[in-house]
This record gives sequence, C-alpha cells and structure tokens, in this order.
Amino acid sequence: MTFPPLSQSDKIVPISKFRNRPSGNPVRIVEGYWSALREGGELPRRTQIDPRGLESVLEHVFILERVAPGVARFRIAGSQIGMVAGMEVRGMPISSLFHTSARRDVSAALAQCFDTPAVVETRVHAKPLQRGPALDGSLILLPMRCDLGRTSRILGALVLNGVVCADAYRLDMERHIAKPVYGEPGQVSEPISGAAESAIPFTPAPPRLELVHSSD
Repeated sequence: MTFPPLSQSDKIVPISKFRNRPSGNPVRIVEGYWSALREGGELPRRTQIDPRGLESVLEHVFILERVAPGVARFRIAGSQIGMVAGMEVRGMPISSLFHTSARRDVSAALAQCFDTPAVVETRVHAKPLQRGPALDGSLILLPMRCDLGRTSRILGALVLNGVVCADAYRLDMERHIAKPVYGEPGQVSEPISGAAESAIPFTPAPPRLELVHSSD
C-alpha cells in the first residue's frame, strides 16, 4: 500500500503522536488520526495523510474517491480489503464488496458522508461466497477534501472480527450511524438485511402509430 508524495505545504500530524499508542481497535485509531488532522476544525485534505501515522492498521485502511452521487471507488486499499473482496479492488466501487440488497444503503451512507458531511460508522456482516465461517465487523467512513477543496475523498477502515479465511466475502450492513462534522450527532436509517423493496420491472408502452401525410 503506497501513497503519493506529500505536499510540503500541508500540515502533517507527527508520527510520534500515534506510534507509541497501545494497540487497539483499528476503527478508533483511524478516526483518532483523522480527527488530529482537522486544523481549525476543517476537514483534512487527502495530501495530509501520512501512512507512517497509520502503520499499525494499514491493512484495514482505504481511501475512496467520489465519482458520482452515492458512488465512490477505491483509490488505495489495505491488504484485508483485497482479501475480503477476493481480488485487487483499486478502481472498483466500494459497493462491489456488498450484496446487491445492501447497495442502496451503501449509496445512502456515502451520500451522507460526502454531502452533510458526516462521519459514518456501520456494523457489517461478512458472508463467505464459498466455504468458511461468517464474520461480523465494523466500517467507518471519514470525509476529506481533495486538493481543490471539495469534499470528494473518504478515509476509511474495515475491520472484521475473526480470521479472514475464505476466498471472498460479501458484506451486509446491519445498522449505520452518522455524526455530522459540523453540528449535533444524528442517526441515519438503520437498514434491515433483506428488507429492501424488490425492483419493479419496466414495461415499455405499446408502440403508437401515427398517420403522416405524404406531403409532410
């Protein structure tokens, strides 16, 4: 997992601020690192991320880029994300990690993270595509700014409780909570797995014939 060169003009959180901390929940470590980058309470920029400050949890860390409303793709992903997906995920949308029934909730969580902006945290349930035990875990999405100042990046972490031993998994969202960056914490919808409405098939209207005069 590599990061582009850092801009000298950006504030970098000292490595020592995190290196000597006791090991703990990677989600909390990543959130604490992100919070420390918020100079003046503003969202951190992508160029402020120094991988050395997250060296103990890099396998769980990823960075997303917004490409459309409710859609974000992996720019960088730690080794555990690739193990969960069963493939290299760079360039893929984060929704590809989830079952189809959960992707509407993923889109809503991304929109909340970017547009509010808000810190979004969700419980996940990982089901193996073949053999192996299912695993529970946590996902956090932390909004960031790009070089142009737009909120179009996310620093995130995915942690599964247990050994990732299957070839690939797909995730379901159990519940998610959004904490607005500027304002009082609020709770977004708590999706129930399998409760999404089934798609309504599209039925095209029958063709309509019109009489056209030969002189037209």
